[in-house]
Amino acid sequence: MHSNNQEILKPIKILIVEDFHAETESVLRELDEAEFSFIYEVVTDENEFRTKLRAFFPDVILSPYSLADTNAVKLLSQANEIGLNTPFILLAFDLSEDIAIELLGEGIEDYVLRSTLKRLPVAIRKALQRLHSTLQLQLSEDRLKSSESAMRNMVRNTPIAVAMFDKNMNYLVVSETWLNLESKTEEELIGNNHYEVVPDISENWKAIHQRCLKGETLSSENESVIREGGKQQILRWKMNPWYQSDSVIGGVVLFIEDITDRVLIQLELERSLLKHCSIHS
Repeated sequence: MHSNNQEILKPIKILIVEDFHAETESVLRELDEAEFSFIYEVVTDENEFRTKLRAFFPDVILSPYSLADTNAVKLLSQANEIGLNTPFILLAFDLSEDIAIELLGEGIEDYVLRSTLKRLPVAIRKALQRLHSTLQLQLSEDRLKSSESAMRNMVRNTPIAVAMFDKNMNYLVVSETWLNLESKTEEELIGNNHYEVVPDISENWKAIHQRCLKGETLSSENESVIREGGKQQILRWKMNPWYQSDSVIGGVVLFIEDITDRVLIQLELERSLLKHCSIHS
């Protein structure tokens, strides 16, 4: 059950941005029915949001696309400015494909249509799982710069799609999730060169590899790629160098999350909703 003033065992702290009481109650009802352990705060404008960020430090932010004096992108920017990595989930009555892609590119974690609000608990759980994995990988990156063997173990056992390459872009180790994402076996990858495994890789990706091999860390929240057979995927990715014991760069590590299904499901729900509304208008 939820509470807005009493903390229970490790509750999720949810900041709700909403100026309609009925919409807030709908959100709380869905979370209660999903048996979430959570506490919450509600803000109705940008000033309250800015104040509550620093006082409440939420685990998740729920917000509509726009309010009277602000919008979701501005609110997300304020959270980022104070160093919060809090997942930001958009609640929308409808959303065009162009806006959905733009928002994901800005760093919005996910979005849920008001007509399919039952998906909200699932979206929150997945967002928190992704955040946990990202934070663990960042900790590992900081701790393991001087340990190639430890980095290999981390990559092999992580629950997300990760691959470790040497300076020549030969595969050293991959996670099980990477194999599933790429539909490959270890025998097809380990010891082989990435450019031979993916012969049609773009020059842009090659340039990214070279920048990371020189010490940069690069990422994208929403990148469309074409796989073998012409299949399109939308990926969230991050690439950073790993270091040998003498602090010399030994290669790069690439983390990938396939968000295609999530984006396509949302777009299909939006189309169905718009079709339903047009029929009954």
